[in-house]
Amino acid sequence: ARALGWTDAYGLSKALGERALVAEPLASLTIIRPSIIESALRTPFPGWIEGLKVADPVILAYGSGMISRFPGNPSARLDLVPVDLVANACLAAAAHPPDRSPRVLNLTSGSRNPLTISEISGLVTEYYRERPLPGEDGLPIEVSDWRFSSSASALRAIDRGERGVRAARRVLDRVAVPRVDDVERRLHKEQRRLERLRLLADIYGPYVELDCMFDDRNARELRDALHPEDRVAFDFDTAATDWASYLGDVHLPALRAFVPAPRPPVARDARSHGGEIAAGPPALAIFDVEGVVLDATVAHFYAWLRGRGMPALDRAVWLAGLATRVPGFLVADRRSRADFNRSFYQQYRGLPVGELRDHAQAALSDFILPRLRHDAVRRIRAHRARGDRVILITGALDFLVEPLRHLADELIAARLTERRGAFTGELAEPPLSADGRASVAARLAAEHEVDLAACHAYGDSISDLPLLELVGHPHAINPDFRLAREARRRRWPVLEWGVEPGAGNRPAGRLEEAAV
Repeated sequence: ARALGWTDAYGLSKALGERALVAEPLASLTIIRPSIIESALRTPFPGWIEGLKVADPVILAYGSGMISRFPGNPSARLDLVPVDLVANACLAAAAHPPDRSPRVLNLTSGSRNPLTISEISGLVTEYYRERPLPGEDGLPIEVSDWRFSSSASALRAIDRGERGVRAARRVLDRVAVPRVDDVERRLHKEQRRLERLRLLADIYGPYVELDCMFDDRNARELRDALHPEDRVAFDFDTAATDWASYLGDVHLPALRAFVPAPRPPVARDARSHGGEIAAGPPALAIFDVEGVVLDATVAHFYAWLRGRGMPALDRAVWLAGLATRVPGFLVADRRSRADFNRSFYQQYRGLPVGELRDHAQAALSDFILPRLRHDAVRRIRAHRARGDRVILITGALDFLVEPLRHLADELIAARLTERRGAFTGELAEPPLSADGRASVAARLAAEHEVDLAACHAYGDSISDLPLLELVGHPHAINPDFRLAREARRRRWPVLEWGVEPGAGNRPAGRLEEAAV
């Protein structure tokens, strides 16, 4: 369409339709060309509208705080016409056939009642400052001044912003950043804002950069020819519209119906929204241990195990050295949980098997219980009570998580190879990747002859996504930002489970927590 000189395919299709009709030997033909049609002025009621029209996505994006800069000419006319005036003009034209055919009626406002881009932006800004839209957190959104620039300038600014987001994401993949979920959430919102702005600029930019004034003489002649009563009942005089009143009291309030309500807060425990176990036949209930059943990672296990037998001073020095490697661990984990586990367990190379297994005897009281999520335990018991087979999957070493075995029907854990009484640092089986966990679930469902659609799964990170996608009842527990985004998009339950109050204040493990 643009190669032929049109702003979009919509306008081109209308022109082709007109040409096809003009080419036909029609006795009577009236072509009505309205400008930008917006909500009703009076009929069937002020503000009546079906879907968002041309100017509306830009207006709502501004009111939502997504855009403050847009390509456009502030002095150009934005030619609006309420939809009921268009309907009245169609009825009047049908009731009064033309003397000569074809007849073209431009139903527009720009020649006699112009509204400039600058004027409409001022009215919109004033409206949203007096009656702001609610944000995702339910708080009012503060809008900035609406600025206009050329398309080239606006697109350059978008390009710079997108390059900045890509650079920041590359940094996140290479460097451990504090509160990475918060950083990633802000980057995601900025990326969405830039994508929305580029789309809006591409689609609607031409409408606010060209200054066109249409000849509406034929429409005025038709209106003058109407009976005085019809002129009132079927009014389509665009010159009589008070734009400030129309926008502030009619159109902008109508657009609020298209603003999604703020999301309810995330459920806080297993008994709130999304917390009930869905009805159905007994099946599998699969729990990721780290982050779901335990508030711990494989690195926490290692720090506790290695530091337990050291004198206090030696342990503090060793943990300080371990802390310097934590950023590298975090970056590796973001890239691939399986690769992280494979490389991390090299830390065990050469360590004595018997000594570590002896230390692990205290894991239940010193390490596991203080970090156990009791909401998870309650949920596991509920699943077993209804006849489900409970599976615990963990990347932690088998002898460290052995105390959890009694909770489940099956415990799938990592296992290190041994040689001459020492660990080699190599895993006996390949670590379970994201897809690997889903494969295990599919295999277990087949072995126990249960339908995956009836199974339940609980995960906390984006690496659990393939597993959660596979089952019929997925649950995101304390999810990282990427999993939380997917869970909300797919309308999965999102729950927050915590340890019992005061559990995190027990003396054991404070140095380990500081290091990892």
